[in-house]
Amino acid sequence: MIDLSTIPAERLALLDTAIIYKGPHSPKGQNCKHCARELLHEVVTGQHADANPPGCTVLMEILPRLNDGSWRDDAHRTEVMRPYLRKMLSLDPIKDEQRIYAVIDHVYRSVLPDVCDALKLDKHGSALRDLDPIMDHTSAIDARAALDARAALDALDGRAARAALDALAAIAARDAIDARAAIAAIHAIDALDALAARAGSWESGVVAILDRICAIN
Repeated sequence: MIDLSTIPAERLALLDTAIIYKGPHSPKGQNCKHCARELLHEVVTGQHADANPPGCTVLMEILPRLNDGSWRDDAHRTEVMRPYLRKMLSLDPIKDEQRIYAVIDHVYRSVLPDVCDALKLDKHGSALRDLDPIMDHTSAIDARAALDARAALDALDGRAARAALDALAAIAARDAIDARAAIAAIHAIDALDALAARAGSWESGVVAILDRICAIN
């Protein structure tokens, strides 16, 4: 968690003024355009890098994926994502495990069912919505077992289904969630690609995910 009062005012002001561009960018250096995570790193450290700023939530790993999605243009991306950047700097990393489970729960019980609906796979969407809330290691394992039994994701093509299953597999292989499981969970949001392509709802999907993350402070 970052104490915003320790950041120089001119850097902090970038959160309210900088345009958020698609990454990666070139040339690198002082005049490089910022994606969301690069902007946060520069605000915190004064240095340009595509990396999580030190002392911040690991959920910043999600930003490049959301940053480079199906936005209309740079202004649209900036309008939607800008309000969340200051909030993310204020999140306490000690609650990251809770946030990661919240993302997993949202992906499995909201995003993927909507993808199924868009693909006219209604029974698979219903099976996913009927999962018990995923709030901890035990409920994540239970969800994986239920998905294996129902084959609810079998009809989904591409990276979305594979990444979604990998997220729970990463948790199942460990006694407690860690950064590697967090990365796998975040990759499950590739399901938004399928949903956005069919329902035009990239913005609402991104907002729902960031709302879930920032609500746990």
